[in-house]
Amino acid sequence: MGMVRLLDLQLIYGVAGAREQFEKLCAQLICSQYPTARSVRSEGGDGGVDVFVGDQNDPAGITVFQVKYFPNGLKDSQKRQVRESFHQCRENAQFGTREWILCVPLDLSQDEIAWFSQWTAKEAPALLPPARMDWWGETKLGHILLQPANAGIKEVFFPEEHLRRLSEIQDTLTYLVDDLRTRPAQQDLADLVLQQRAGNAWLRYKEDVYTPLYEEFAKIQEILERARNGRGPFPAWIPVMGAERPSTFRHPHMGLPANISPAFTLWPTERHNFSFSGAFTTVFQQHLDDLQERLVAYNSAVEAVRPAMQKALLRALVPALEQAVQDPAYQQWKTTYRDTSTPPPYQTHAWFEWLERTAAPPFSAPGEDAANWWLRSPLMTVGWLLTGNTEQAGLVIHEESKRSLGSDIPSAAWFQQICASALQEIQAAPATHAFQKVQEEAFMHVAELTKSLLNVLFNIRFHYEGGVPPL
Repeated sequence: MGMVRLLDLQLIYGVAGAREQFEKLCAQLICSQYPTARSVRSEGGDGGVDVFVGDQNDPAGITVFQVKYFPNGLKDSQKRQVRESFHQCRENAQFGTREWILCVPLDLSQDEIAWFSQWTAKEAPALLPPARMDWWGETKLGHILLQPANAGIKEVFFPEEHLRRLSEIQDTLTYLVDDLRTRPAQQDLADLVLQQRAGNAWLRYKEDVYTPLYEEFAKIQEILERARNGRGPFPAWIPVMGAERPSTFRHPHMGLPANISPAFTLWPTERHNFSFSGAFTTVFQQHLDDLQERLVAYNSAVEAVRPAMQKALLRALVPALEQAVQDPAYQQWKTTYRDTSTPPPYQTHAWFEWLERTAAPPFSAPGEDAANWWLRSPLMTVGWLLTGNTEQAGLVIHEESKRSLGSDIPSAAWFQQICASALQEIQAAPATHAFQKVQEEAFMHVAELTKSLLNVLFNIRFHYEGGVPPL
């Protein structure tokens, strides 16, 4: 088993992630010692309680654990937070307190122990004896963590692979420091070794992290840029790993649109993998989180436009259907069909049969089923209408209708005119304006991150791969 330091949570999950992971780790370790322990979800404040043991209705009170991730010890600010948490617990009318225990990732220093003892002696008499106020630091929590029964908890928060990598880094740094101390005249050699090791690390990051993430972002940027320039449809859905699929795409027989090849999968999948997330600063990780939120918002915005789009298409389709049923050929077919005792085989005249069903269907308003059909996946009608390209939108519907109903259908112009008639209403809809804002934010964010990753790749190439190419 690898050596564990609680502060290694920062190296594995970043500074922001370490705080959350430490709170979860403490909750699980406390539960391993007290099976009846319960965590408190923090919503508008935790009332001075992170984890408690006992029944809050018990007159004898409960054991309260307050978890504080203070990686730099107890300075004035941290001491103030400890006092405030204790006061919140003391003033909480929902329960009494039998014991109060502070959990921190470091053992307290001698000065901090003296402060804690003096503070508890001063504060405690109003609530409970000082002997019932305690702190758990790295030694106590680490002892619990390394118990054989908690091996599963250790592997979740400190995977053996991550500990091995951290050990290798520590060994390398120790070697270089010792080498500089014992061989000061050969500092250049030590610098060279450090540079070589750093170069190898950058090359691994390039292959495993930067390049695949750049390629994923570049695809998203390209398809959004093509749509913004009118050269392609907006994606009807950008898959984001871990996010719920829109209702439009949940039906098992519903095909996926042909233009959803870009997807945001690597960061949601690998964010807790140290060999992946360790390649980024906490600031850049926050940017990745922001992009994930923006892409989820993009998908929601597309779905929000669909009802307005369906209504606009329906309003444009109804008069077109009314005119289509006046066609003499259709009227003759309808008369023949109604007058004959033996109807022609199904889909002998597929377009007329569809027109008959669509113009006056028995279970829905005229044209409603058609308007829904034209916007369904895998058609890219929604994406083309969002770009304002009614010619391509109508062509998509025409090609799908021809595939389903045969070549007797009207020309593409008939469908394109319906889309053109609906476009103004679609573009005026509040949901469309909201989509334009959301897609703008998503595009600008992914473009900025793609540029940053490309700069990193250029930097690695220049410094570690021989510089610029000869041609």
